[in-house]
Amino acid sequence: RPVPLDVRPDVPAARGWTLRAHPCPGTNRTDALHVDDEGTLWVGCGSGAEGAGLFRGSSDGATWSQLRDSSAGVLSAFRVSSIERGYDGALYVGGYHSGTRTMALRVDTRATPPTVESILVGVPRLGSNFHVGTLRVRRDGTALAESLTGADLLWRPASATGATGWTDVRETWSTDGAVRQMLDLVTLGDRFVGCGSTIASSPYVFLPVTAAGAAPYRMTPLVLSSTWTGELWGVTASAARVVAVGVDQRNSRGKILVSGADPHQLAGWRETSLDAVLGTTRRTWARGVCMRGDRIVAVGEHGNTGIVVESTDGGDTWRDITPTGVSGTVSKCVIRADGTLVVAGSAGMVGFYR
Repeated sequence: RPVPLDVRPDVPAARGWTLRAHPCPGTNRTDALHVDDEGTLWVGCGSGAEGAGLFRGSSDGATWSQLRDSSAGVLSAFRVSSIERGYDGALYVGGYHSGTRTMALRVDTRATPPTVESILVGVPRLGSNFHVGTLRVRRDGTALAESLTGADLLWRPASATGATGWTDVRETWSTDGAVRQMLDLVTLGDRFVGCGSTIASSPYVFLPVTAAGAAPYRMTPLVLSSTWTGELWGVTASAARVVAVGVDQRNSRGKILVSGADPHQLAGWRETSLDAVLGTTRRTWARGVCMRGDRIVAVGEHGNTGIVVESTDGGDTWRDITPTGVSGTVSKCVIRADGTLVVAGSAGMVGFYR
């Protein structure tokens, strides 16, 4: 049943903000946030100790319900880490269900009740059974699934049917042949853009190979800094630029990195530290990023408090728009077509900025 607003009342917030709560269980970060064109909200919290299930919210976040399937109940216990609306109108959900080793689902939300199809099921073989951190599907149904905690990567070719036929591309997707940790992934046209690294390695973005005949999943790694090490946790991309966010682990500084018109050219990338935007010496961390036109929003944390910072000029300048009453961290954001910013954070926080 829908969760009424008065279960967890609105939190007073700064001007322009409305903070509400979604019912995803647990206190961990919100791992997945998707907003449909008409405004319906979808969240998942798959990495939390209790974070199972897919939750649907009204466009204003006032009411919520858990989406349940009519069959074996895999969806209700599925640990959701990735949500996107496919070109066929279905939701594609990545994560993990330990009882069945299900790693990805196709959910037809137009059916009543919704129909759920397993499109990737793990097998007891190295590189073929993991919690999916990000699942991205192309127009033709081909798809890429990356591991939440490791370097495994699976490709679904056009010939795949149902939950079978995925190919292990862990050692072939990168043009330098290295096995690398990927932490976020988006589609750009008919190709992919990713980001990642590890605590002790240089930060990387992974840019699409567009040469004729190249496999769609092939990407070129680009080191964005040789002066600090740490992960890039979020990426977004458009025809104008690529933006990646993460953390300098040596100095505990959140980072925002914005490309020029050609993201393959390192000289065109600009780096901004969150501590400089916030005017602080405390620990900062960037967790997620979203973009629409020249407007870019990065979310994360500052000490034990979530943060939201915004640029309206393509990353040239930034300002702090963090609301009063924000949760301990903000991890995901989406900018709607009408300009409304939607953010989600820990302990079920969801916020709207207009």
